[in-house]
Amino acid sequence: MATDPALPRLGATEEDDEFEEFQTEDWPDAEEDPQEAHMWEDSWDNDDLDDEFTVQLRAELIKADEAKRQAAEEEEQSKQQGQEQQPGGQ
Repeated sequence: MATDPALPRLGATEEDDEFEEFQTEDWPDAEEDPQEAHMWEDSWDNDDLDDEFTVQLRAELIKADEAKRQAAEEEEQSKQQGQEQQPGGQ
């Protein structure tokens, strides 16, 4: 692999990079709202599989797949017709 002299050579990752560390806060159980934790667990994946966008996307994917399949079939038919029309019937 040739090296390009115009590109600067990058060194190894600096080990002395400093990152701000945050102290962990201990929250008393009385200050935590258990319903909020439950709400987070329930709503993190709130995809509605029957919403309008999902239905339209699914229909477009099916239409695109059908168009690909039809194009492949037409290509196969044209190849077969081309072979039948060649002298010698290869």
